[in-house]
Amino acid sequence: MIARILSLGLVCLFVLSFTVAAPAAEKPAGEKSKDEVKNQNSPPDEAVGFVGKLEGTFSSGKKNGNALTITVTAATPADGSKAKDATVIVGKEVPVTVRWEKKDGKYSPLEADTSFVKGLKKGDAVLLEVNYVDSLKVIRMTAAPAKAEAKPEAK
Repeated sequence: MIARILSLGLVCLFVLSFTVAAPAAEKPAGEKSKDEVKNQNSPPDEAVGFVGKLEGTFSSGKKNGNALTITVTAATPADGSKAKDATVIVGKEVPVTVRWEKKDGKYSPLEADTSFVKGLKKGDAVLLEVNYVDSLKVIRMTAAPAKAEAKPEAK
């Protein structure tokens, strides 16, 4: 009986030695873990909770027109803004997503907004009314975007 128990124990030990997890394969160079990847549309920490108007220059946009990034030149908070100090947003690159609508049970970006984003060129001045969407951790347009008058540079 004891021999049987010992042999069963050795078999279990033998099987377990093959099922122990092998060291994780190394990630290819440049690949980030899920925890390291930040949502590309997430605003900088200073802009979290911001509601109001952002004025700035167009830095980049997604090819599909669903989002753009602006370098903020002026930030005017609305009454509901939870951002502590809007002035710290000035000079920052802030990603902004377009408005979405529900059609036939599916959400899709507003065509007017995506067309606007696709038509922008780097350096174009823009004025956006925005709202921070906490559940998505993004800043989203709340009104039709507009090109702003380019301000003359100070000498």
